[in-house]
Parts: sequence; structure tokens; C-alpha cells
Amino acid sequence: MKGHIGEVNLYKTKRMRFHPALILFIVTALFLSACGIQANTNWPGMSALGDQVYVAYGPEVVAVNIPDQEIVWRFPEEPSRILYLAAPSVYDDLVVLGDYGEGQGALRPGVKSSLYYFSDSEAAASGTPRDVQTSPSISEDRIIAPVLQTEDAIYLGTADNKVFGIERRPGGGVQWTLETEGSIWGQPTAQDGTVFVTSMDRSVYALDGATGEQKWKNTLSGAISAKPFVADDVVYVASYDAKVHAFDAQSGDELWSSDATNWIWDMPAVTDSAVFYADNGGKVFSVDRETGNPLWDKDVANPVIARPLVQDDVVYIATGRADRNATTGTIFALSAEDGSQLWTVETSSPVFTSPVIVDDALVVFIQDTENGNAPLLNVYELESGILRWSMPLQNNDQEQ
Repeated sequence: MKGHIGEVNLYKTKRMRFHPALILFIVTALFLSACGIQANTNWPGMSALGDQVYVAYGPEVVAVNIPDQEIVWRFPEEPSRILYLAAPSVYDDLVVLGDYGEGQGALRPGVKSSLYYFSDSEAAASGTPRDVQTSPSISEDRIIAPVLQTEDAIYLGTADNKVFGIERRPGGGVQWTLETEGSIWGQPTAQDGTVFVTSMDRSVYALDGATGEQKWKNTLSGAISAKPFVADDVVYVASYDAKVHAFDAQSGDELWSSDATNWIWDMPAVTDSAVFYADNGGKVFSVDRETGNPLWDKDVANPVIARPLVQDDVVYIATGRADRNATTGTIFALSAEDGSQLWTVETSSPVFTSPVIVDDALVVFIQDTENGNAPLLNVYELESGILRWSMPLQNNDQEQ
């Protein structure tokens, strides 16, 4: 089983608006990361391959077969204090995932993070991975970004400002390391032997996938937590500078940039004709793919943290929390042509994890850690937003 998980300037003078709840989350996350404290977070990772989704929601990682409505495997087998929040990567039956770091004790501040490797099919056969290999203490800080697997290598960005090129095999050795000036929160992207990486140091890097040698670097005016999206030799990058930028993949030259009203957390969605992105101010945008010229925008009120999804001329948007007291989220289905609303549905909690489409349905992960509710996997009809089914994921042996 092969596949990848994990893929005219419009400047205005404006004052940025930041939602207090999101700022509080980020500041808290950075503080906990710096102090080596285990955090209980509702910002898990989810990826999809074929009929399965893979969710890293804190205490464990779960693989779920969507058509069968069945949990295929859980990891780890026994509860532990280690958290898992980066979306698992699956390629050619190999699962690779990183943990959120293990504290080194009161006298040794900071954390160390590890990578785990195991067979997807073998884990399914027994309900949990049995032959797990590790690359222990590969990072001196959190692993927030999902791993990228290609046919030849594994690429990892870490919160201690490093990018690793690793042999693609269980417990593979590090082939090269590049150090940036900021944490890496977005999954790397690869195309034709070049690896593209974004960093909280406000820069986009193009690296030789075999050697780690820097081909080009372009520095923006805002930090970047979003994975870069690459298509047809163009790199699309969303930034906290409230813009989406398009770069020539070969030279790093900027082709165009297009405005938002606020900072942008996750990567855009790209079709043959348009680029779609959403911001922390609660707005969704469509711009021309070739020029960056605006096509339409739509106000969805609440901040959008999860990346947009586009399929069959429909844009799917999941919203986060407008303020600390917000208890619900919303999913919108918008026309890709003009932004008109096709349907909307309220979720029991704000949605921070990017939804995926599997088995002709929209799969949404919802976690309400503040109220102690079990994490839910909700599956909605694409055409209507009707809830097809819902599944609690929490293992009774796991403590939230």
C-alpha cells in the first residue's frame, strides 16, 4: 500500500486583530515547551490514507477504518505519560510518528522527543503495534510537525529549530541536519528531490533532499506555522503576516502575494484555477492561482485554524474558538465558484484539527479536554452536512 499522508500584490495598511483565546493557547504552548511540562491540549493531528484515518490526540494514536466504522489499532498498548500530537505519516505500510516529548526531571529542564516506526498491517492484525522501533531522543524539544515520508527518505522538522534527513527504514540513521533560527511546526513538503520547509523564524527554505544543502531561502515579515503547498513548480506559503505568498520553486522568487485580514495558521488549498485560504479573523478567501487577484471572500465569524478542504467545487471550512467561553464550532460548505453557503453544521466543540475526506464523507475530529468529554470522530455527508455517524475514540484505560 503506497501513498503519502501527512500533501498582483494586494497589500493594504491594516491593524492586525488577534483572538485572545488563540494567543493564550500559543503562549501557553510555548511556555510548556520551554519548561518541559506535559500539556493537555485539544490540538491533535489527523491524517488519512485510503479508507483509514490516523489520529494522534494526546495519550494515544488511533487508526480507524471509516467504511467499517472500526478502530483498527491503538498505540501505545499501555498508558504512559508521553503525548502524541503530530499526525502520523504512513507510506508503503510504514507508520512513522513523533511524540510531544518527555520531561527530563526537575533538575534537567527541557524535553527529549523520539520517533516510532512500525508496520501498519501488522498493527492491524493484532490491534496494536508489536514490533516498534525507535529513534530515541532525536530532538531536544517537541515534535509538533508531522513527519514526511518519500520513497527514498524521511524528513522531520522539530521545535528545536532543526530539519533532519533520515534513512527511510525503521530506526533509520540521520543523513543530514540543517538548523534554522526558529521552531518548525509545519510538515515539510517534497517535490523532484527538493524539500521545502517553513519555520517560525519567518523563512521558507528549499533544501536538496539528499544532502540538506540549501538551494534558496526567502524571509517574510511574519512567522510561519503552515506546511508549504507545492504544485506545478510553485510553492504556496501562508504566514502570520496575513498573506499567502506564491514562490517559484526553482529560484525562490516571489510570484505574487495576496492579503487576508488577520494571520493565517494553516496552508491553503489549491485547485487548477484558484487558491483558498482562511484566517484567524474568521474570513475565507479565494484568489486566482496565476495572479493572486481576489475572486471572492466570505465571513464565517469564528477564527479558522484548520486548513480548508476542496473537493468537487466545494470548499469545506471548520472554525475554532471566538473567545475563551465558546463551547461550539461550525463547519461550512461553500461554493468554490462564488463562496455562497451550501450548508452549515454546528459541532459540540471548536475544531482545531484539519478535517479530511474519506469514503466520500467529511471526517472531523473533535476534542473537548476542558470539560473532560471523550474525543469524537464525526463523519458527515459531503452533500448535506448530515451526521452519518460518530465514534468516541478514548480508550477506557487512558486518562485524559
